[in-house]
Amino acid sequence: MQMAWGFALPLAIQSAVTNHIFDTLAGGGKTPEEIAAATGVAMRGLPFLLNILTEAGLLKAEGERYALTAESERFLVSSSPAFHGVFFAHVHDLIEHWLALPEAIRTGVSTIQVNEQSGGAEFFESFVEAIFPTSYPAAQTLARALRLGEVQDEFRVVDLGAGSGVWGIAAAQASPRVHVTAVDWPNVLNVTRRVAARMGVAEQFDFLAGNLRDVALPGGTDLITIGHILHSEGERHSRSLLERCYAALKPGGRIAIQEFLLNDDRRGPMQPLMFGLNMLVHTTEGSVWSAAEIGGWLRDAGFTDVELLPAPGPSPLILARK
Repeated sequence: MQMAWGFALPLAIQSAVTNHIFDTLAGGGKTPEEIAAATGVAMRGLPFLLNILTEAGLLKAEGERYALTAESERFLVSSSPAFHGVFFAHVHDLIEHWLALPEAIRTGVSTIQVNEQSGGAEFFESFVEAIFPTSYPAAQTLARALRLGEVQDEFRVVDLGAGSGVWGIAAAQASPRVHVTAVDWPNVLNVTRRVAARMGVAEQFDFLAGNLRDVALPGGTDLITIGHILHSEGERHSRSLLERCYAALKPGGRIAIQEFLLNDDRRGPMQPLMFGLNMLVHTTEGSVWSAAEIGGWLRDAGFTDVELLPAPGPSPLILARK
């Protein structure tokens, strides 16, 4: 029964985010009547919603008042740098798309291709800026691990499928000697420009519009980042992309990959397994893999020194060297 109602909690969180309930409680605990007055929501369903969020550990009851927990204060208040509430704004779309899962399971074919420029570019343009906080800590971890703050010469980074620009931004913030080329579809690069400017590193960026499958990558690159891109491309296109990355890197250059990684036996963890079905629903060839599988592709492309870098997020980063 709990599994059958699994859709309800994400929709409850979305309702609280959309109606500014977490934002309202950022100023301190309030009674349901005070929350209703501050947000304009009706009292009929509000007590149920507040108690569901309390049972989920996202609110806490203090007598007649409800207050934020540490988790909701960090991730569900819109003014927080780590705000994740945007994910729940896409719940309706995801549920609608996932209704096609039985047919996709039967045929192995998706009806929605967000990895294709037609339609996909608009989807990502509306989404990537909001998910910046989810990868920023990992991107900062990568910059520290590569000691970018200590580079003495110009250090060239290519951020493939740049989206919000999070990987290049963290690298550029580490040193003024870092120069980033952000590669993505043209309208997505509008977002990259805006976020890079907001984060104070726009002068360290240039922008290369194109499709990852055929765009000419700049040569002589020190670092190539690929953050959550391979899963939508599928093995065939991912292998081709890694070969092109190898050609673009200078000797000793590095590649860094972020993905939802399966265990070696491909039977877990749950989040990558779920994301594998998400790729079935949303892409033509997308999937998820283990670190060992992606490491094998890297070695086949010529890379050496394949290693995992622990980083904030669901999986470690995969690093390799030319």
